Amino acid sequence: MTPYRDILAHALSQHRAGRLDEADIFYRALLTERPDDPECLNLLGAVALAKGDFERAMKLAVRALVCQPGFSPARSNLAVALHKLGRLDEAMAQVRAALSLTPGEADCYYNFGNILRQKACPGEAAIAQGRAVHLRPDHAKAWHALGLARMDLGRVEDGVSAIQGAMALCPQDPYAHLALSEALFHLGRSAEGWERYEHRHRLPHVAGLGRTWPQPV
Repeated sequence: MTPYRDILAHALSQHRAGRLDEADIFYRALLTERPDDPECLNLLGAVALAKGDFERAMKLAVRALVCQPGFSPARSNLAVALHKLGRLDEAMAQVRAALSLTPGEADCYYNFGNILRQKACPGEAAIAQGRAVHLRPDHAKAWHALGLARMDLGRVEDGVSAIQGAMALCPQDPYAHLALSEALFHLGRSAEGWERYEHRHRLPHVAGLGRTWPQPV
């Protein structure tokens, strides 16, 4: 590999390991050498998404697409950024464009399903998430989203099954436990539901607060 590709590979390894600040530094350094590299622009945008800087993520995805309009990962990231910014119609247009470029990409269907659910289209959202897990059975987030869409449709048992699929892949995910607890409470399985609900203490905004009320008998 060239030195540029070596550094990009190292930056990507930092990114995948969750060391976002380090990845950000390397991607920025690479862009000083090649400011029109769509892959590096998009990866820097992905870091911005992970940090919650959706405006910056949107701008970086747009820059990547100016450099390479047919670059599907940038279309997908742009869709996510627009979704997070509440610009749902624009997000829908971008995710559809991404799907037209890469119809076999599970993440595109996952993003599509998330937008559809926010637009109050749970049936279509469930279809999209079902497609995502069909394409990539190890996509824990898509299994979780599929469970939520099924619950929106009143298919609570089916929702439980999908969320359990997510938990089989990511057993420590507190959001999956919380969603499962809601479904179990709805089904009248209170003891099981409470057990799952206790995992809320792992959520970033709840951790450390502690529980101040007794568990029901």
